[in-house]
Amino acid sequence: MGLGPAQTGEKYYQSVLAPVKPTASLLALRDGCEEKWGPSAKEYFPHLSLFYGYASPERREQIARKANEGFGEVQLVGEVEIGEIVVVDSRGTADEWKVVGSVTI
Repeated sequence: MGLGPAQTGEKYYQSVLAPVKPTASLLALRDGCEEKWGPSAKEYFPHLSLFYGYASPERREQIARKANEGFGEVQLVGEVEIGEIVVVDSRGTADEWKVVGSVTI
């Protein structure tokens, strides 16, 4: 699955993230979830969260820049291999989130 460059966000759970380039299978999974649980009121924005928290804009930029540079041989953004998909009811705070299903792929 392809990831875009790390970027900053404004929300606690999207403080620093890498947008996911949607594939046909990812969009089909979303459609299946909406068929089962109903459509979401939120705009669909697939992403990989890299940092949660309330940090200054400068700190978020610093984290995103480091993620884009990588750590030696390790690149944090680009292509990732997915081994499991977990569907989570993310209403409330992170400690209230509930796994509603998962599949190994």
